Amino acid sequence: MVNNDAQLIAGAFAKVKVSLGENNAALMIPTQAVIPEARNKKVIAVRNGIASMEVVTLGSRDSSMVEITSGLKAGDTILVSGLLTTKPGGKIQINKITNN
Repeated sequence: MVNNDAQLIAGAFAKVKVSLGENNAALMIPTQAVIPEARNKKVIAVRNGIASMEVVTLGSRDSSMVEITSGLKAGDTILVSGLLTTKPGGKIQINKITNN
């Protein structure tokens, strides 16, 4: 690449925004819910009150959310916190919080 007009300066930074299109049907979850492993990425889903480790395939992401392209379906309940203390097959109790 030739830089004859000197618009590129060594050590300079650029902020780039790339639009990859929108998918309003994308299944997005918080990035902290994903458990990285050597070969897979997993999330802890709650199935009938029992913790279940589910292998997921990730798609696009931003700073706080990641797209799930396989392994979960819309309406699944996943854990976002307490991941290190939850064991597969463990009982999970979900409490609903209401604002008065």
